[in-house]
Amino acid sequence: MHSQLEERLKKVFAEIFQLSPEEITEDTSPKTVPRWDSMNSMVLTMALEEEFDIQFTDQELVKMYDFGKICEAVALKTVEKTGR
Repeated sequence: MHSQLEERLKKVFAEIFQLSPEEITEDTSPKTVPRWDSMNSMVLTMALEEEFDIQFTDQELVKMYDFGKICEAVALKTVEKTGR
């Protein structure tokens, strides 16, 4: 997956976790990023909801455990929102 969506997501991740976009892969997760703690998980959720003008349910959030899964969730939400 290499798209405008992924680039926007990497920008958000990079800012919150103080990483370069090149360091972020589909497998980037709390296990690979020391700064990805419970507080930054909340910050990430709020930043994604603001950046993409979407809202996540609690059920969706528990499935968003790495960058790849977050990309999938955001892509689905943006498709639902736009109808495309």
